[in-house]
Amino acid sequence: METQCSQIDSRNIKLRLRLLDSNKDLEKVIALFADTFSRFEPLSKHLGQDRATFLPFAKSAAKRCTKESLSFVCEDISDGDRLVGFILNETFDASETNTHSSNENEIDHCESDDENDCDDNNQIKSLLKQLDRQWQLQNQELVETERIFHIAAVGVDSDYNNLGIASKLILASLNHAKATGYRVVIVEATAIATQKIFEKKYGFKAVVKQIYDEFTYNGKNVFKGLNDPPYCILFEKYLDDWNCVQIEECCNQAI
Repeated sequence: METQCSQIDSRNIKLRLRLLDSNKDLEKVIALFADTFSRFEPLSKHLGQDRATFLPFAKSAAKRCTKESLSFVCEDISDGDRLVGFILNETFDASETNTHSSNENEIDHCESDDENDCDDNNQIKSLLKQLDRQWQLQNQELVETERIFHIAAVGVDSDYNNLGIASKLILASLNHAKATGYRVVIVEATAIATQKIFEKKYGFKAVVKQIYDEFTYNGKNVFKGLNDPPYCILFEKYLDDWNCVQIEECCNQAI
């Protein structure tokens, strides 16, 4: 799941990628996550969410992913180390996915540990879990024998669009996954731009698609009419032949 974000003058910025520090970065990541996704991510926009209603989703995902040292942030060190991008990664948890539902277009209600969470967020979670469930059913032996690297969310400050930040965060994550012993990476991509990045730039394979018009939640087609893009895709990538690429610190140029 991801968002693409207006633009700043790139001549005087200096960007740096590093591993996410939960003590230092968590609240900043949650704030940026809620702000960018509520404004730009297709599912959130379709549901008419604002920052406040999406915030519980952002908190839950960020806190879950920061339990492991797998995620990255991008900061503008020419502007007081302003956090301008993030990628949240985790080890895929098969126990979170219900593989026994009788209706492949509907999944059980998703519970939240945040009492302020709303049904809109449950609808998004259900769709993503539906993709995960289908992929897991196709790869049961793999899930049982290997750790799977899961890219949960990618977000970029809307002021820093078109600087290649999302691409470099993905690249850093693939390098880290390979270096830490993961062989398979999966991601659910909801927006056209990032679907193209994963497939065209980094060679991910589209393995599961969920057409938004056909997805139901509690008997309702909650994403009916969403056609830009018309479906969410779960991609996978095997890292057997992945050669880690050096990422240079950016100075006065797009990274």
